[in-house]
Parts: sequence; structure tokens; C-alpha cells
Amino acid sequence: MAGKKVKQATTKRSSSNAANGQSSNDFGSSDSFALSPVTITPFSVDMFQQATPHNDDPNQPVTMRAVVHIRPESIWASLAKYRNFNIRDQTYSVHQYAIISRFQPLPKPLGPLDADIHVNCIARILEIRAFDPQNVYVRVYWLYQPQEIPGGRQSYHGNNELIATNHMEIVDALRVNQRIDVVHWKEDEQLKVPETGLYWRQTYHFLTKEVSTPKPHCTCHQPTNPERSTIQCTNPHCSILLHDHCIIDSALTKLHNQYDETQQSQTAAPQPPLSKKQTSKINTEHYKVQVIDSQRPHHAGRKRLLFTDLWENRLWETDIECLKCGTRIR
Repeated sequence: MAGKKVKQATTKRSSSNAANGQSSNDFGSSDSFALSPVTITPFSVDMFQQATPHNDDPNQPVTMRAVVHIRPESIWASLAKYRNFNIRDQTYSVHQYAIISRFQPLPKPLGPLDADIHVNCIARILEIRAFDPQNVYVRVYWLYQPQEIPGGRQSYHGNNELIATNHMEIVDALRVNQRIDVVHWKEDEQLKVPETGLYWRQTYHFLTKEVSTPKPHCTCHQPTNPERSTIQCTNPHCSILLHDHCIIDSALTKLHNQYDETQQSQTAAPQPPLSKKQTSKINTEHYKVQVIDSQRPHHAGRKRLLFTDLWENRLWETDIECLKCGTRIR
């Protein structure tokens, strides 16, 4: 089969791979395999940071490019290339994403969003090659979870967010656990993250340890967490995306300043400026502020601020003003 271009491979192994002497022709067709440390593949990947980019994925950012050497190079180059392969009744193709086990044989398959980083990892399939249908190898790019990159998980990282990397390896196809969908969230083109489960927007360079910066929003110039609420300014000349918590903090600051002005009109002693800690104290002990969908006549369905005076048990609503241009958001 070496040197011959084929369409599809089916990964099967003889009974010598089964635990406890049990026979199985299709790996993973039963739960009879014992968990053991991952088998080392006959191929290794050396990555180098150089100015000359490789042409493996021309769509990736220039900052993610690296020179890659696969060893033994002559053997890898002589193997037949495949567009896809079958294992456990699933077909995997180049450029698809998959959950790949750190162990071989596999532990029991997990749910799509239950990938434990100590047991399973998510990767993008780049290339499929094989000695024969029984010995198939997959070249992949790993996707990291936010806690695995320098700086760790940030407040803007969603629960379903991954980090795309150029960390490349070649794995045995038998480690492929199940297919999974991962979407590239392009913030310049899409205001909201696609509702398809897992997604990535940041990149991590495996060699330089450089992490790309998500698009900043709001007057705080911080990224958004797609699983938290935001409001967009309705002024077409502004259109800034605002964090709910920044809107609430601003409302509390104004409320405190109004109280401060009242106090200063009654005493000559100057009042100290409001700190974040004081803002939090006012919010929890005296006032509660929420962004709501108003149900009041003439405002039904509009985003507004609901104030609750916890001491006097009063409620009132106000319009939301853009923190940048001051426009009342409709």
C-alpha cells in the first residue's frame, strides 16, 4: 500500500492488542481493553522558529507559523496519504476536530463537553498517513484549554472556549476517541459566538509562548465573555459593545456622586473619591442595580436599569446611557 494514494483507511488491530487475551478485530468495539500508558508512535515532530513559514496551513496567522521536521522523514514521506479513516463506526477527515485520548487503549468515551484534560485532549486533524489499514497515524494540532496557557484562565474566557495552537504531534489513530465540532469565532465578523458548543478565538504559539489578544470592547478596553450579557450602543456612529457590569458600576458611581454632592452641600468637609470596594459596598448594603428587559408601558422590551433601594424598599427604572458617547440606548 505504501506510495499508493487511497481514499479511506479502517483502523483495525489483531487480537494481540486486546487485554486479558480477549480477541477483537475492531479496536474499541467492546469495553474489554485495559487502561495503559500511551504507546509511543514511531514518528516525532521537531518544530523550529524561523522566518521562513511552512505551507501546512496558509490560513493560520503569520505569528503562528513555524518550520516543522518529521522524523524519520524518509519513512513518513513514503507512507500512503489518506483523506479520511474509519474507527468505531465513525469517519474522521482532514481538517475535522476530534477528542484524542492520552492513553492507549482508550478509556470509556466521554461526552462532547466532558473532556478531562488529564484523559482526553481536543485536536484538529491535519494529515492522515498509514503503513497499511492496520497501522494508521494522524498528524494533529492540539487545542488547549485556557488554564493551560501562560496567564491561565481569564474572566473573559467562556466555559466552552479553547485556544488554538501550533503544537503539532503525530498520534496513533487508535487514540482518536470521538468526533467533535469546534468553531473559529472571528470577532471582527461576528458579534456573538456561534451557538455550536466549543469555539476558539485566541492562538498560542508553542515555541514563543506568545498568546494572541482577544478584541477589546467597552470603555474598560477588555474582551467580552460570550456567556455574559453585553449591550451595544444604538448610535450608529458609536456602536460600542458594553459590559453589563461596567454599566452597573457606572450607575453606582453616579448614585454615590449624587449622594456625595448632597452631603457636601450640608458640610464643608470634602468627601473622598469612590473606590471599587466602596462601590461594591453600596451595591450590597444599600442599592441593587440590574440590567433588565423593561415591562413598563412605552419601554416594553427595552434594556433599562432597575434600581432597588434596599433600605427604603423603593424601586425605579432609568434608561441606559452609552458609557462612551452618552447616547440613550434604545
